[in-house]
Amino acid sequence: MDGLDDDRGEFSLPRARAAKQAGMDLVRKRSAEFALKYFDFVLRIEKGWVGTAEDIRRAWPYELPHHVNCWGANCNAIVRAGLLEKVGVMQPPKGVKSHGRPIHVYRRV
Repeated sequence: MDGLDDDRGEFSLPRARAAKQAGMDLVRKRSAEFALKYFDFVLRIEKGWVGTAEDIRRAWPYELPHHVNCWGANCNAIVRAGLLEKVGVMQPPKGVKSHGRPIHVYRRV
């Protein structure tokens, strides 16, 4: 695009995705105990369940993680592991801090 080239290297989808993954890996590494509990909790959800990561947070019976980013990092890991899959629908969350931005709906596989 004439005049809109990224000469500084600030815009790169592969680099952006790598940075996102590195950040999530760091969060999970620093909260290994939470990650294990999250994985175990999702494993115990009945197969076929449909809901959001917010629903998992609302049902969470354990101590909260040290940082809010632990929720998203671990949910993404669970999706990559194949325990949850996106159903192709998004909905507004109820959590005040989510500011009503749409979130994915998942199915427990």
